Amino acid sequence: MRRIIASISLLAAVIFSGYALPVYAQFDPFNQACNGVSGSTVCEEAAKPQTTSSNSLYGPDGIITKAIGLISIITGIASVIVLIIAGFRYITAGGDPGNITNAKNTAKYAVIGVVVTLFARAIIVFVFNKL
Repeated sequence: MRRIIASISLLAAVIFSGYALPVYAQFDPFNQACNGVSGSTVCEEAAKPQTTSSNSLYGPDGIITKAIGLISIITGIASVIVLIIAGFRYITAGGDPGNITNAKNTAKYAVIGVVVTLFARAIIVFVFNKL
């Protein structure tokens, strides 16, 4: 029964997702709020022509772009630290099969984390280039 409900929900989401986008694209929540207001950051941003290079959210100097870069750097540093810890655990395992397996699993999951981070960053860059 749960699979049927999940399937119907997924099907409805796919079918009706095409109808929500045009309505969202036509709705401008700041249109009325920015009339006669000057000096507001939101209104100034809404008045600028929105291109990929000038967008302050996902442009080259955008907030989201900087946050993604920072998260990628933190993930890279964390993975290197975890790989060093895994190597140290492997060296100090002393031939114990359980400790060796734990060290190998730690290294494996650190590498998987790096790969997932790289793919996520590639997907985000691809999506931002399509906006």
